[in-house]
Amino acid sequence: MPAQGLESWSTHPDFRPFFREKLWGGFNMLSQVTFNKEKWISAMMLDPITGLDPPNAKIRAAEGIDAASTFIQGYWLWWFFLLLVLYDG
Repeated sequence: MPAQGLESWSTHPDFRPFFREKLWGGFNMLSQVTFNKEKWISAMMLDPITGLDPPNAKIRAAEGIDAASTFIQGYWLWWFFLLLVLYDG
């Protein structure tokens, strides 16, 4: 599904406002980019040496049907599409 989201799982004080929030693929992403751009960028950037999460940040893929159905809040089309696929078998 192209509607996958990324969530923050970091409990470090710098990234605590993002905990269990979608940082990619949701309405929260737009508000964070607009009002908290520097912290959002530092959470999303990969470590230049290891290519992994930056220090003190943990960004993971959102899982389950909820991740696909809430691509953008109010964007009900994915949920409708998933229901059609489920009914078809």
